Amino acid sequence: MKTNNKEKSKTLTTLEEWRKYYEIPEIQICIKEIKTGRSLGPGDILLELIKSDGRALTQRIRQLMNACMKQHKVAKGRKIGYISSLYKKGNRKDLNNYRALSLTNTLSRLWVKVLYNRLREEIGNTISEDQNGFTPGRSCIDSLFTLQQLLEKRIRKNEETHITLIDIKKAYDSVPRHRLWTALKAVGVSKHLIRTIKDIYNENKASTTSTYI
Repeated sequence: MKTNNKEKSKTLTTLEEWRKYYEIPEIQICIKEIKTGRSLGPGDILLELIKSDGRALTQRIRQLMNACMKQHKVAKGRKIGYISSLYKKGNRKDLNNYRALSLTNTLSRLWVKVLYNRLREEIGNTISEDQNGFTPGRSCIDSLFTLQQLLEKRIRKNEETHITLIDIKKAYDSVPRHRLWTALKAVGVSKHLIRTIKDIYNENKASTTSTYI
């Protein structure tokens, strides 16, 4: 299949777009999307303060993020997190009934949000229509609705239905990171963005605390 010059030009332009510096409107969108009222992590910077300050502080954040993007990394001080144990259910003496909650620097949360939005744009329509989790505008309710429709249809036809439910526990802790990079590359994510995302996982430090809950 041949690609004409117009299509090539469009592809190159798209690739160049991802290498441009972050602009204030992009950062403002991310600031707006992050939820407030959360416990503070290292640095004690309130997100409410960033939201209320307006363009002046956003401009400083933009300069900081552009420096991070240029170097494909952030300062080690923003890779520190406070980990608290959040009780879920069952026997309180069983550690399996607790979920680890990591509280990170507010600017780090904003940085991750900016990268997430860019990643979402790069992935585009490569995510399967069957996936509802972690998909904007969709949720598990969509899956339940689809399942209900299928069950009703098969009941009317007097057909058997077999359902397999898989509960994957602690999946995030067990996924080999190198496979994540391979998966991102397979769906067409740029090397530039993959390299920047990799840095989030490098040289992280965390301390347990009972104060930040």
